[in-house]
Amino acid sequence: PMINPGGIENGTILNLYKKFYANSPTFKKVLKDFCAENSIAHLNWKTDSNLPDNVFGQFNWKMENYTFSISLNETKLINYPEVVVCKTMIHEAIHAKIFMDLLKVSEKPVGPELDIKKLAKLAALTKQDFPTLFDYYEDYKDEKEDVIQHEYMGDYYIRTIASSLREISKIDAETATAIAWTGLKETKAWQKLSEADRNSYNTIYFNYCNNNKNIITP
Repeated sequence: PMINPGGIENGTILNLYKKFYANSPTFKKVLKDFCAENSIAHLNWKTDSNLPDNVFGQFNWKMENYTFSISLNETKLINYPEVVVCKTMIHEAIHAKIFMDLLKVSEKPVGPELDIKKLAKLAALTKQDFPTLFDYYEDYKDEKEDVIQHEYMGDYYIRTIASSLREISKIDAETATAIAWTGLKETKAWQKLSEADRNSYNTIYFNYCNNNKNIITP
């Protein structure tokens, strides 16, 4: 399969992934390039209890055997409500989508393996096809890969993430936005918000987590 969630060993998280994919058109759209019949890369999902405690999920910044992977921190995620777990899934999926966007505009086959150095070269090819993404790779070229993409996501993907969460829950737009910002609070986009808005989103997020039950692991 082009997208393989078989590495998600926690049954509750796996069922939540399936629910999210089945009921969120936005999440499915983010992943659509991996579902194409002639997709140039695969995507594996897995759970990993050995990720750092402050990491909810992690996109592996290289392609191996034409495959990318996303790891979900099972130990961390079981202590949060479903919507926060779904936010982690789409956040990491967007990293995979951006990587795929870079691959699609490559004029030469990249082969089965791809690392950060090769990715940097691909970024130079995005000017025509993805001019905005190209600008972020230029503006933040001295930063790490996750910083570049987080800045891009902070400016352009908050609404996408929030919309996906509202498709699988009954939360309001403000709560969805507050949750969407988690993982992107080191960005300039977050800092551009007024202090009152930042404080409000932080309060909404913490209240939501405290007042809603965590996912239940089998």
